[in-house]
Amino acid sequence: MPLDQTNAGAALAAACSVVGLDAAGAELIRLGSNAIFRLRARPVVVRIGTFADVYGYDIMAWPGYPALRDVREFLMVAWLSQNAAHDPEVAAELSARISDPRTGASRRGWKPF
Repeated sequence: MPLDQTNAGAALAAACSVVGLDAAGAELIRLGSNAIFRLRARPVVVRIGTFADVYGYDIMAWPGYPALRDVREFLMVAWLSQNAAHDPEVAAELSARISDPRTGASRRGWKPF
């Protein structure tokens, strides 16, 4: 299905929900083979593509996806740990990303880096 403003907005809302971002009031910057949105609540630009439509499979439906997601999060923690000494905001984010999984806290409050 080609992207239109409605299904691109729905995909944006779903993606933002997964990673804990607020899609409310997002500005659609470009709509073509991909949709580009600027989020209002954070300085983030989001690209929505048609990967699942083109390749015929939604990776998030794969039973191994949670492990893949955890590996990606671990790689981000490794990157943050290399940069925490130079930036207090990065150090605070690193602390949250180490403690939240241990305590069962939600990952939705994590900041994008």
